[in-house]
Amino acid sequence: RALELDLPRTEICALKVARWGAVFEDALRRHGKDGSDLVQAPKCAPWKVEIALSLRKETGAPYRWSSESLGMGSPNSVRVAVGRLANM
Repeated sequence: RALELDLPRTEICALKVARWGAVFEDALRRHGKDGSDLVQAPKCAPWKVEIALSLRKETGAPYRWSSESLGMGSPNSVRVAVGRLANM
């Protein structure tokens, strides 16, 4: 879509990050969570893994972005947790 519009790479990246953020905020609301919950909850809290999975499925957000946004530690740990949830 954005690529079809022949946008500069920086604009494409900005659109992607904006999309990830919108889906992230929506997922937080659906789970009844806010920024303080991100800090207080364990790194691999089930709701964090669910949000990371939905971000990946809906937007293709990188694990690094999800791990940083959700306060989940290493992107590799997020990848493993998301993979386990997806295979359940």
